[in-house]
Amino acid sequence: MNTTIPQSSSPVAYIYYYLMFLLLYSSIVFFFCIMALRIHDRKGSVSSCLQKMVQWYRKRSCCQPKRPVRPSDDSVVRIHPVSEEHDDTKPYDTCNQSDCEKNSEESEITWSDVGDLFDEVSAKTLNLIFWAFSISTLVLIYNNG
Repeated sequence: MNTTIPQSSSPVAYIYYYLMFLLLYSSIVFFFCIMALRIHDRKGSVSSCLQKMVQWYRKRSCCQPKRPVRPSDDSVVRIHPVSEEHDDTKPYDTCNQSDCEKNSEESEITWSDVGDLFDEVSAKTLNLIFWAFSISTLVLIYNNG
């Protein structure tokens, strides 16, 4: 009946499960893209619960240590003389807690900010789901063969 695809499980081959997962996954990504566009284009005021979530995320991301940006070989590095009044000895320093609180509470939260948070959270979640399912399927196929 089905002689061209090797059997890796009794009723259905694991590759069929993976193809079904990819079909479902792409549909979910498409749905999340539509939701993100609707959130970004929304008008009006943002609810207080969503404002608190965005402010919490901004505080969390602002006060984490930043990775230094290393120039590539193709980039031009310009050296400016340093005056005694302006001390640039800590170029990769993180902001302190009071700066984070001021920045996150000062600006008004818009739907575009909520959309940015939705984009980031959904991208990380969907990426985690994709790699977890892909690796587990590959391990099942490898161990069953």
